[in-house]
Formats: sequence, structure tokens, C-alpha cells
Amino acid sequence: STLDIDASGAVTIDGAGVAIAAGSNEVDITTTGAVDVNSGAFTLDASTVSIDSTDNINITAAGSGKTLELKNTTASDSNDGAIMSFTKAPSNDAGEADDNVLGGIKFNGIDSGNNATTYGQFTVHSSDKTGGDEAGEFRFKVMAGGTAGAAGLVELLTIGGEDFGNSTPCEVIVNEAAIDCDFRVESADETHMLFVDAANSRV
Repeated sequence: STLDIDASGAVTIDGAGVAIAAGSNEVDITTTGAVDVNSGAFTLDASTVSIDSTDNINITAAGSGKTLELKNTTASDSNDGAIMSFTKAPSNDAGEADDNVLGGIKFNGIDSGNNATTYGQFTVHSSDKTGGDEAGEFRFKVMAGGTAGAAGLVELLTIGGEDFGNSTPCEVIVNEAAIDCDFRVESADETHMLFVDAANSRV
């Protein structure tokens, strides 16, 4: 069965899929369910980009190059670059609670036994939601402490965290997890200009 509507905005429906064309621009829906715009400039199918039943967007790439790139091409060197925005906006306008996770990024891989593992992540939290006294907190975690199978995702750098109502100051905390993780600062000539020995609790 074929339906053709032509005149510079042709719509073609046939057994090979659906093609919608206007001049040099064309959108194809193939029999495999792929959506192709302008012969490959944009491709959407279940093996590359998918939206699942829980509204997660999944992007899959088999190559070693970039899986996702954000680029701002505004013609001026005085403009900001590409910005990724994470927004948590409850549909009932309830606002935030203190210490809610507003967004973050996880870095996942597999271990030697092919087990899914999060090797690192950072999240941003609303440490104080009070209007006029709002405050946020960055939490950086890495997989560490791996002795005899004891590795875990631990918080090694925390920035911010102010909460005026609870008298919590804004801080930069290194090794919040209190594990055996040294802190070392190098200078131009010294590798241990400042060194905190975590195992022996000394500077």
C-alpha cells in the first residue's frame, strides 16, 4: 500500500517505512523503528537512543570516541560556553527539603568479576532550603579502601554544606569518610610540601 502526497512537502507511506520530505530535508521512519533525519544527521533508534518505561533516556555508543558532546557555537568569545543544567522541580510545588539530592553524575564500569560498579560520583545537595538563606553542598565520592574485599564508595571531598538554622558552617572537608586516604600538596620542588598521613593521624 502506498500513499504519496507531493508538491514540495511530499509524504510517502509504503511497505518500506515512512518518508516525510520537504526540499532537501527528509525524515525517514524505517521498518525497524529507527528515525533518520537528513540521511544520518540525526538518528534515533532503540540501539542508540531510547526512552524507557521509567522515563530514563539511554544513549549507547560502541566506539571509543565521544558518546555525548555539548557545544555552544555562538559567534563571540565573550559568551559563556555550553552549560548542562540539572533542575529538580517537584510537580506539587512543595519546594526542597534540606539535604535533598538535586542532581549528580555517576561513573560506572565493571570489576574483574564483571560486576557493575560505580567507581566515582558527585552529587549536589540543598543543605539549606530556607528562602534568603539557601545553601548548597557538593559531595565527591570514589571507590576506595579496597583491602580484602572491603572497597566501598566513600565521600572524600565535601564543599559547602552551610545550614544557618542548624548552625552548620560552610566548609571544605577532605576525607569525610575518615578512611586511610592521605592528603598531599606538591610545590614546584617538593612532592610532599604538605602531607597528612591518614593511617598515623599526623601532619
